[in-house]
Amino acid sequence: MKTAKDEVRDLLEKIPDSASLDEIQYHIYVRQKIQKGLDAERRGAVLIDRSKVPNANDEYTPAQRRMIDRGIAKSVKEYKQGRSFGPFETAEELVASLHRHTGRPRTKNHKRTVA
Repeated sequence: MKTAKDEVRDLLEKIPDSASLDEIQYHIYVRQKIQKGLDAERRGAVLIDRSKVPNANDEYTPAQRRMIDRGIAKSVKEYKQGRSFGPFETAEELVASLHRHTGRPRTKNHKRTVA
């Protein structure tokens, strides 16, 4: 079984060298929470009451649900046809791609007249 120190070393290998101390601490915190959840599940201490989980079908009318389903089906079809972008390494790459494919947001030029 790995020691806590070994777990941290493994985690540090997966985090970029440019990560700040806050980011590293956050990764360790998340790892601890995940481990606690997994341990609780192994002990049988985790019980999820699915009756209290919100159901999106109750939030929309049948007409709205059909429209959403059509949009999802269209997106899946376009994705299968290769009409997708990314993955992106940074947010800047994503924004640049959006500008290339949709054009920059257009603003209306209002000419002011001097009276």
